Amino acid sequence: MDDLDFELECICNHCGYAENILVHECDYIAWHNGVFVQQAFPYLSDDQRELMISNTCGHCFEMFFGEEG
Repeated sequence: MDDLDFELECICNHCGYAENILVHECDYIAWHNGVFVQQAFPYLSDDQRELMISNTCGHCFEMFFGEEG
C-alpha cells in the first residue's frame, strides 16, 4: 500500500484542539463512498476517527458522554 499521503486538518468544535491526521488517500475516498470509518481507517485511534466524524476530540467526547464501558 502507498504511504500515508493525504493530510486532514481536524479541529474540535468544542475546545479548538487541532490535529493533522495522515491517511491513505484511497481510504479517504472509500470512506466518502460509504465504507465505515472503522473499516476505512483501522490504523487510526478511536479518538482520531471521532475527530474526523464529528469534529469532537476524545477529551470533549468523554466530557459529554462519559467513558465507554
